[in-house]
Amino acid sequence: NTQKGTLYLISRDGVLKIGITNGEFFRLKEHEQFGWKIVKVWRHKDGRIPERLEKEVIHHWRKVLKAPPALTKEDMPQHGYTETVSMRKVGMRKAVQMIDELAKPNDLQTLVA
Repeated sequence: NTQKGTLYLISRDGVLKIGITNGEFFRLKEHEQFGWKIVKVWRHKDGRIPERLEKEVIHHWRKVLKAPPALTKEDMPQHGYTETVSMRKVGMRKAVQMIDELAKPNDLQTLVA
């Protein structure tokens, strides 16, 4: 997948969600309909980069911080519950900082901050 890729961090009710999408913002608009707010959005011309970074962040949340998904399948009819985490386990500022640190050497462009 060498088309553009977008990595996003969104929040709602004390929960963070990381996600990826292609160059379109349909997925973000879908989440916004369920009350999610955009925290930050990054883009790369190669969609494989955001996908890899998403996996790295989720691995860090689950394995290093021992933070399980904060929501269930029933909580997210639009899908994506496995990419959620409680802000009590992972602070918003620390999550953004971690993604920014991963994004910088990978030449991701910040679209929304």
